[in-house]
Amino acid sequence: MNLKTLLPTTILSIGLLSTANAGWVVSPYAGVSAGVGRETVYSGDTSATVKSNSYGAMLGLDLPIISVEGEYNYLDTKGMEANAAMVNLYLKIPSVIVKPYIGGGFGTLFGIKDTETNASLGSAAAYQGMVGATIDILKLPIKPMIEARVLYAPDIADYGFAKPDLLVYDVRLKIKYAF
Repeated sequence: MNLKTLLPTTILSIGLLSTANAGWVVSPYAGVSAGVGRETVYSGDTSATVKSNSYGAMLGLDLPIISVEGEYNYLDTKGMEANAAMVNLYLKIPSVIVKPYIGGGFGTLFGIKDTETNASLGSAAAYQGMVGATIDILKLPIKPMIEARVLYAPDIADYGFAKPDLLVYDVRLKIKYAF
């Protein structure tokens, strides 16, 4: 069995082969996020940092200890805007009302645009790490979350003389609706 079929088969097996008393183990969800933070562009020994905003949407599956999700984000700063498509994996720490988690993700930045010159910069690979908490109030299907996130994308443009890297760090408020 190859890796492309192993992960989906494992996730479905965990969800579908649960005992009759336990019910469904897999819980799908959708959500939105908004964040504020800073963005730093590094090139050699120089760097520039500006305020950034982010807006996003996600679809995912909650399992007992982990969550897997696909996520879209729009990143906006004074000098640049970009779109991010990411796949994230979260490890949830069991708790009663406030449920902490840590996570990581990978994907791509695309539609990177220098807003000062209106130049398109293309796309780049992206990686991120997250730490946050879900507030689980009275088992309602809507779950508020707060999250700190760092996103890194190397070589976001090729100017010939330099290939700058991007680092975005922000705090996000998220709302998740579990189906």
